[in-house]
Amino acid sequence: MTIYYPYLRGKQFELQALLALLNTQQLPATVIPIIEPVRDSRYLVDCVAAFVTARRPLIVIVNPQVGTYEQHRQQRFPLTKWWASPWLRAGLLVSETVALSDYQAAAVLIYTQPTVLLRLPAPQPQQLVIVGPSHRLWRQLNAQVTLTDPVPRGWDGADYLLQPRTFFGDQPWFSDTVGFSDFVIAGAGYSEKGYPLPYVRLSLSVPYHRQLWLQHFISTDFSDFKQPKAKYFSAGTQLMAWLAEHPEMPSTQGLQALEQSLREQHFPGLGKVKQWLLMHHIELVGSILSITKQP
Repeated sequence: MTIYYPYLRGKQFELQALLALLNTQQLPATVIPIIEPVRDSRYLVDCVAAFVTARRPLIVIVNPQVGTYEQHRQQRFPLTKWWASPWLRAGLLVSETVALSDYQAAAVLIYTQPTVLLRLPAPQPQQLVIVGPSHRLWRQLNAQVTLTDPVPRGWDGADYLLQPRTFFGDQPWFSDTVGFSDFVIAGAGYSEKGYPLPYVRLSLSVPYHRQLWLQHFISTDFSDFKQPKAKYFSAGTQLMAWLAEHPEMPSTQGLQALEQSLREQHFPGLGKVKQWLLMHHIELVGSILSITKQP
């Protein structure tokens, strides 16, 4: 069975998305999330506890490279009590500064830098190897999982208006490895607090001819950084019209919540909207794998 490993940065809306899918039994068995913690947060502990209790595997990065999690030497919400569970797996971002003991103890190794091959031994057979987009890494490692970032970088609202649909990938149908991983619809870029935008973008994951695309809906007002509610409904009106023209679009828990919000003209805040779009993406990809990649 091919597994999808969505790589999340552990922001509040991402953790709540995982919890919502897990608690409603809408997280497919073909999905094993990877969390790189960015904050010392009770939401992270709640998420880990829920996965362990439900006996669902979860990978947590022990040496996060972004955010403030590593700065808290005495964390208010430690994960110590959960590490003994076989359902919680330690992931390591392999770099030239990692200790050999940590490297050998990790259950999951994530390689993005080819230079580490000169200093560290080959992975052990029991370790899951995830490799980023490097031909050198692919050639020298027995990679089992690919890690990609299909989200456009550096685009602004005008770019999405010119190209409202972008290619995300075809791995759910054609992956020939143990699994695949990506930075989901948020992309690999990380900002601690984010930054304001003069528009609202709703990016909906859409399957089309055995490919996965992102359909982007952009609010029409770019004049200022105000009125996120009005801009949400501006983009949402376009999304609802598109859905009406595409009844074949698979329904998911996240998409249903988004549609209900738009029908009822209720603005829940952009964090909740991001949560619903992420839930839709993860449930959709996992469901496709459940159907197309049976052993």
